[in-house]
Formats: sequence, structure tokens, C-alpha cells
Amino acid sequence: MNISPLTSLVFDGKDHRAFLNRMFTHELLNLPEDHFRFAALCTHKGRVIANGLFLAQGEQTHLILPACQRAIVHETLLRFRLRDQVNIHDETRYWDLQWQGHEGLAAGEGRLQALRLLESPEATDTWADAACHAGLALISAHDREQHVPQTLNMDLAEGIHFSKGCYPGQEVVARLHYLGKPKNRTVHCIHATELPVGTEIFQPGKPTKSGGTCILAAKSGHLLCTIKTEWLQGNELSSLAAGPDQQPLSLAELPYSIQ
Repeated sequence: MNISPLTSLVFDGKDHRAFLNRMFTHELLNLPEDHFRFAALCTHKGRVIANGLFLAQGEQTHLILPACQRAIVHETLLRFRLRDQVNIHDETRYWDLQWQGHEGLAAGEGRLQALRLLESPEATDTWADAACHAGLALISAHDREQHVPQTLNMDLAEGIHFSKGCYPGQEVVARLHYLGKPKNRTVHCIHATELPVGTEIFQPGKPTKSGGTCILAAKSGHLLCTIKTEWLQGNELSSLAAGPDQQPLSLAELPYSIQ
């Protein structure tokens, strides 16, 4: 399956919000009830292990993420839990996302509606289309530890809080934000059919110079791709091509600017 279904980890216990706040890129201590917060779990080198949407409901906090990422996140968090009073539950239910359009709050703060489903995972394969429209680059295991959060536009989609306390990889992420510039960004494209995650992205007419890959692909043909930041200069981003056979990609809007 090209699209992993969305599932969740559920956290509770008196220390769970403080623990999550120390582990992820966004501020999670004051997450409003029934509001999303986009955040990533990173390595100490600032590479994204996994990312997802946090949702507070009562005394619990849900982390909604692709099912292929759930085990590694669970395992990583258990290693860091130590004496914190935090319970981590694997949830067997599946989720879907609906895109609410361009009006409203920022992408990570309520543009999406989450639907908690009791059906089979095949019922949730439309979430990737909503994530593409929202510009939320929810990565699969294929892209684990391959990108810094800024490559995935997490700084633009309000997935990083730059004034909160430390978390794994925080120094690398902050240094790039204040002193550097991302070498790669993520763009929203449309293809005639669904492309496999990992498909290389090229400039038209230059099939030997890959500048990125497809990181999220919906059955509708909408996809999110990483590309070189230098391609954003001038008129070079008028079109893109997928794969060595140069399948044409048209560019689509994101709810934030990447230039």
C-alpha cells in the first residue's frame, strides 16, 4: 500500500504533557481541547523520525500519524520516559482527515477536521489528499531520518515552536532557522495518477539531475515533493517532472508561502 493508514498513540498520566513537550518540536503544555498541533520527533542531529498531529481530548492526548511510524515513535518515547508518569497506549482505531479550505487558522492549528473511524484501514486512504492541500508533510517510514523539519515546511506550517524549551535536535533546528537557509523545501504538485513515494523529482529536460523525491502521494494525484531551494528562484519552478521518464507535474497552491 502506497498510503499508510492513519492511526494514533494515546498518552495520559500526570506528566504526559510535560514529557511530550520535551520530546517534540512544538509547544504541547497548553494544547487547547480539540485543537490540532503539528509537531515532529527528531534525532539529536535534527532529522525527523516521524511527525504527526497532536489532539487533546479530556485527560488524554492523541498523536495521529501514519501507521507505519507508530512502532518507532512508541519505542523511542519509551526509551526517554524514565521516571515520568506517562502511559502510552497503542490505539487500534483509524483516523481520516478532511480539508477545510484556505480560510481560517494556520495549517497546523485547525484547518483540518479529524474523523475517528471504527472501520478497516482501507476506509482512511483519503487523508493524504487533505494533508497535501494543507501542506502537512506527514512522512512515512521511507523518509524516516532523511529530512530536517524545515525541509518538510514545518516551520511554515506552524509545526515548530522556536521559543519553547529544548527537545532532541533543537540546536540544529534553531541554528538553521536563525543562521542558515534550508537547502530543500516541500511543494504541492498534481499528477495524472498516484505516484509511488520515493519517486525522484526533476526539472523538465534534465532527467539526470534529481532535486528531490515524492514524500506523500494521494490516490487523487495530489502529492508533496521535496525540491532544491534554488529551484524556487526566478522562473525555474514553472513545472516539474517525476521519474526518469519525465512525467509532467503541475504545481498547486499551499496555504503558506515557501518563497
